[in-house]
Amino acid sequence: GSYTSGYIRHNAFASVSQSGGDGTSIEEIIEAMPNVGDITVSRSEVNMGGNNGGYTWTLTFLRDATSDDGAGRWGDCEQRDSVEGKCNSPGDVPKFSAFDDDLLLGNCEDDDGKYQCDR
Repeated sequence: GSYTSGYIRHNAFASVSQSGGDGTSIEEIIEAMPNVGDITVSRSEVNMGGNNGGYTWTLTFLRDATSDDGAGRWGDCEQRDSVEGKCNSPGDVPKFSAFDDDLLLGNCEDDDGKYQCDR
């Protein structure tokens, strides 16, 4: 299903620490949705050059929403962290599998602290 967030002010703070926990930050509003877990949000400086006084927000979704028992309401997650048992990645991300680094081609040589890689 789809969900709609609560109203967001045009100049809303990015994080709960900036809003003082009053429920008006982008982080608090988005995390209040039942299908969203933990996120981080940053807000740009006000855009004076565009003569609109607007902001740009960047949202990073860190974990899926899960039920209190950790079973997950939204299809659960691929892998949980070993400390708190929370989803460590949003969505259905496949498990990491190793690769054979012998298949990599090229030669990288140190050139004054920089790497120049040629195929």
